Amino acid sequence: MTRHGDLPPGTRVARTPRGQPWQPALILAGVLAVSLCHYLTPPAHAHWHMVYQRLYYLPILFAAFWYGLRGGLVTAGITEQAGSQISFGEFLKVGLPVTYLTLIVGFLWLIIRFVVLGN
Repeated sequence: MTRHGDLPPGTRVARTPRGQPWQPALILAGVLAVSLCHYLTPPAHAHWHMVYQRLYYLPILFAAFWYGLRGGLVTAGITEQAGSQISFGEFLKVGLPVTYLTLIVGFLWLIIRFVVLGN
């Protein structure tokens, strides 16, 4: 394995995408905002607690889109520490339709790009 110092001058080195610096802050802010709403709502308003439980999926999905599986799992762990109990089945109810939608959009784009528009 070569280091950057061992490469000849003028060689371009590919960099791995790391995302924008505001993305982790936005994910953390989303988890904290949902947690704050969850803890400030009185227990008598059970319907709002169910809504907040589902809102925890948004930061997890953003983290999964931006950072892949690792980002989604880390964010799911953070939300669980914040008090949410997200099971794999519950996450699958939200994540699977998003996955299918992404596949359909990508397939349609490929059809439009290469079949309709040609080379």
